[in-house]
Amino acid sequence: MDDQGEVKNSAGGIVPDDIDVERNVSDFAGILERGYAGKIDKIISKIERKTSVEIAVVTIDSLKGESIDETALKLFNKFGVGKKEENNGVLFLISGSDNQYRIELGLGLEDIMDDDLQRRLFNNLISPNFKKRRFGKPILKFVRVIYDRIKGGKASRLSLITWLAGLLSLISVATGIFLSSFIALNNYIDIYSTYEVAILLAKTASPAVALAFAAIILGTVDIIRARLQPASKNMTIRSVWGIIFGVITVVLTAAVFLFFSHFILFLAGIFSLATGIY
Repeated sequence: MDDQGEVKNSAGGIVPDDIDVERNVSDFAGILERGYAGKIDKIISKIERKTSVEIAVVTIDSLKGESIDETALKLFNKFGVGKKEENNGVLFLISGSDNQYRIELGLGLEDIMDDDLQRRLFNNLISPNFKKRRFGKPILKFVRVIYDRIKGGKASRLSLITWLAGLLSLISVATGIFLSSFIALNNYIDIYSTYEVAILLAKTASPAVALAFAAIILGTVDIIRARLQPASKNMTIRSVWGIIFGVITVVLTAAVFLFFSHFILFLAGIFSLATGIY
């Protein structure tokens, strides 16, 4: 299928008289699989109800010699897709027999679909499915992606869990280092024994390390999932911070283990624990 997926802004034009759009989903070509028209309409109605953005999906059998760009532009303007004062409409036009599609986007939504998102939608979602004559699922997914973008990239639950795990790992490692230092400064262990230091840190810092690795793994999964399923960059920002917190925790724990004796002697010097009065 030819990729006519470039998004452009809309301005005037005349629409052919034989095309009439009255619903959110107008499947004149009859190419949508059973049940998908209702699913797509439901999401579009939800979007309009919550955001005022209007989306119209139109399928036609043939362009009858006209270009897909001109036809989409004319339809967009004739039927006033989007609120006039906000210019926040989206028209998705598919011509079945011509193997072409076009997305017409109002000026008010030009920031919703950046170049990277367009490429991923067109190359990974829309064109591959349309070539296989699968229309309903990619259109439904497209509408959902638009909804996510309009919402400003609401963070996923996994992203929130990652951020929280990373933050808790930092708090936990700070607590673990404090406890380890207290024990060592009170001469409860041999600070030059790698075995005793390892046992001590295993008891005091293992929860922090476990949380750190959980944050790193979950955050990586969330970022990969977001890349495979186009979404706003804001949706994974907490996962990024969670991973950063986790990495800091692991590095701090490793540094304390490797230089534990130096660290304890440094603290002893600060608190003058190496001197006394008799």
